[in-house]
Amino acid sequence: MRKYIILLLVPILYLLFWPTAVDPKSWQPPLDEGFNGVFAPNTLLQGGEAIALPEGYSGPEAVLVSRQGDVIVSTHEGALLRMPVGKSQFELLVETGGRPLGITETETGDILIADAYRGLLSYSGNRGLEVLVNEVDGEPLGYVNDVAYLDDGWVFFTDSSAKFHAQANGGTYPASLLDIMEHGGHGRLFSMDLRTGVVLEVAHGFNFANGVAAKAGNSEGLVTVFVNETGNYRVLAFDLLDGVVQAQRTVIDNLPGFPDNLSLAPDGDLWLGLVSPRSALLDKLADKPFVRQVVQRLPAFLRPKAQHYGAVVKVSGDGTVVTQMQDPSGAIYTTTGVAETEDRFYISRLHGDFLVALSKRD
Repeated sequence: MRKYIILLLVPILYLLFWPTAVDPKSWQPPLDEGFNGVFAPNTLLQGGEAIALPEGYSGPEAVLVSRQGDVIVSTHEGALLRMPVGKSQFELLVETGGRPLGITETETGDILIADAYRGLLSYSGNRGLEVLVNEVDGEPLGYVNDVAYLDDGWVFFTDSSAKFHAQANGGTYPASLLDIMEHGGHGRLFSMDLRTGVVLEVAHGFNFANGVAAKAGNSEGLVTVFVNETGNYRVLAFDLLDGVVQAQRTVIDNLPGFPDNLSLAPDGDLWLGLVSPRSALLDKLADKPFVRQVVQRLPAFLRPKAQHYGAVVKVSGDGTVVTQMQDPSGAIYTTTGVAETEDRFYISRLHGDFLVALSKRD
């Protein structure tokens, strides 16, 4: 009998007391209204063209259409792939030796790369690959996630988690789950002036700082930077002057999913991808940090994870939902963002071996 009691106690004690990487914080999420109202389900993501990645590459996490019309994606394997304008297949552009996520282009054609393992990088055909920033004030950047650029030389980039570095925690996806489970406010937004090389922390305290986009304001020198705060289901905006925050506001909150990448549409509106619907379990346990720690001790397949559901949303600067496209079937899933051109939408994805291209409807 004693042996059976011990066998029963061991897993109980493990679930209650075994150390975990996370130290969950109590918080109160907004009531999940799901895919209803302006987010009512549709099938607009279905029927698009699947542009296959070359064999051995997967996860076209970010997509950029260059000024020349080339389509460029980042991949899980540490590469940027390019589909030259007029072509229908991707080719290798550069390997970063890390885990590239967000990508953008300067007015000179250089590609800025948010690499979760290596920091903020720059690539050009003439100079090759360069590391711009991999630490700030002596502290390594361990989860650089997305990057935005303005033609006056300002760069803005997110570091998703100062605690749960991507490479040290099994990759970008496992590290993101840890940060969101803890909800400890470890995300940061940085600016860099390419003319001087000066890097400044713009804001901190994000629960997984993710996608970033920027545009010039109405007043001279004023810049508005938008950030997806994945763990709080919202998009924030910061008005900056010379890199210093003048005002902050919430653009849209209580999203029905976890927002990932963020990009400017040609008309100045914002595209964001919902990588997964919200987790009812995570919301229910938001104010129960001890229980969340117990959940973290469960085998990985029993913990909350991304659901197969595709959704991308376009919002105006004041948070009005302009349009949204979905695939409730989950055939196109873990959708991260959109690059919009005159005639197409390119839908990026965290997983899978193809990029989705949708022709614009009349």
